[in-house]
Amino acid sequence: MIKYLINKFLIYRQAYFKKINKEFYSQFGEDKILFEIIPKNLSKGFYVDVGCFHPKKYSNTYMLHKRGWFGINIDMEEDKIKTFNLTRPNDFNYLGAISDKIETVKIYRNQQFGVSSTINKNIIKNDNILDEIKIKI
Repeated sequence: MIKYLINKFLIYRQAYFKKINKEFYSQFGEDKILFEIIPKNLSKGFYVDVGCFHPKKYSNTYMLHKRGWFGINIDMEEDKIKTFNLTRPNDFNYLGAISDKIETVKIYRNQQFGVSSTINKNIIKNDNILDEIKIKI
């Protein structure tokens, strides 16, 4: 029960108390470019975010979500999808990895709620691997 409550608290903290750049939300300002390209009066639309990570921080779709758009958010880590389910309940938030194959693979993480999770073990040094999680792709 305590572990469940701690997990809920951590998801809530990730969703609502993450420090965010206020000028743009995406990691490299991609949403700022979209803001200029997409007409201001286009208040309804649809997005797909593969590797969605966080509902606001480094999000390429949060600005669109704020405009009234909805979409599909895909990530291979359960905590990230739980955060989307909490903050974007009208979106379809899918836990899974994307591939041209159907198989079970391992996710390698070097931190919780990090940006460098991978299914390619060679990307992370063995001594930096925090955990391994199996998931279907």
